[in-house]
Amino acid sequence: ESAGLEAIDHSVLAEFAEMLGDEGGAVIVSLVDTFVGESADLVDRIVDGDDPEDIRIAAHTLKSSSRSLGAMHLGSLAEVIEHTAKDERLDEIVAEIAATRPAFDAACAALLARHGSAETATTPIATETTTIG
Repeated sequence: ESAGLEAIDHSVLAEFAEMLGDEGGAVIVSLVDTFVGESADLVDRIVDGDDPEDIRIAAHTLKSSSRSLGAMHLGSLAEVIEHTAKDERLDEIVAEIAATRPAFDAACAALLARHGSAETATTPIATETTTIG
């Protein structure tokens, strides 16, 4: 299994889809499309931001949405960022902030490969890199 697919615990989505019944697959596709389309802004706010409170809020939201879709590594990074940003200690989490975009890209690629709609499956994932100095 490729590294991208390991970015997602697909059992989380499978259990969620099973709970939803007949519509589960369609709901998962919709959730994946929404996550891919809307979470890039959260990642930008975390990676490019300098306001600890805004970074904390973005990380909190990304943590929750990531974990709900099985992106546990991304959710864990976001949790560390959220708690550290709350104390305005951004200098202590430079590595975690730098790892956020690659973890997001890997999670999106894995989600789209297995659960994305035709529209989002052809949408390129952001590959912009940011140097933290």
